[in-house]
Amino acid sequence: MVANRDRLTAEEVLQQFEKTDAPFLTATEIADELDVQRQAIHYRLQKLLDEGAVERKEAGSRAVGWWRVQD
Repeated sequence: MVANRDRLTAEEVLQQFEKTDAPFLTATEIADELDVQRQAIHYRLQKLLDEGAVERKEAGSRAVGWWRVQD
């Protein structure tokens, strides 16, 4: 399992949204698919959120759904 969040590219994360029919993904789902730690995915998703490339919604005390912003 890859731990280094700096080696994980934004494009690798964004591609996961293109591979699914689901309306959103969780950080855990993306981490499992890319075989990296969830913290690395969360770090990259937060950067993508700051850039306006993804959105998020909290769905409970710990559940967060993420989706790609369509141009």
